[in-house]
Amino acid sequence: MMHRFLLFLSMMLLPSLLHAHGIGVSLEKTVDEYLVDIGYEPEELRAGEPVRFDFQLWNNDMENLRPMEFTAVAMKILDNENEEVVFETRIAKAPLGWTGMYVSFPEAGDYTLHATYQNGDEDVTEASFPLSVEAAASMWNPLAMSAILMMGSLIAGGLLATVGKKAMRR
Repeated sequence: MMHRFLLFLSMMLLPSLLHAHGIGVSLEKTVDEYLVDIGYEPEELRAGEPVRFDFQLWNNDMENLRPMEFTAVAMKILDNENEEVVFETRIAKAPLGWTGMYVSFPEAGDYTLHATYQNGDEDVTEASFPLSVEAAASMWNPLAMSAILMMGSLIAGGLLATVGKKAMRR
């Protein structure tokens, strides 16, 4: 039982100790002595679909990279076209694993994600990243619709042929 707990614990801690996100894309920016690292998944951002953002803060020494202290991240997402804030929150640092949250963008367009890393009441550092959000994927893809209609026609034709043969036998 103890070995399962240790395996679980290592799976939770290991990703936060590595300078890479397990999956997805990583936005990185060097600001003074810090490396701001925001990972997100899925790779393609689509309106109305949830995206997970994970926030890390590292020292800016690639030979001796280590996580830096912060207690929270103040995050805001701005709609560049309308020049308005569409989402704003403060996220407390997770005691284990990644500090993050899910967000859904209201519509396609260009946005800016702004993150301010805080330690207590003090701002440690901040960075902004441009994001491009695509329109929601349509369920009614023309190619998929053609395939569905073709399959439906084949099935209907087969049923009619079977019924016709049975009717002619009588």
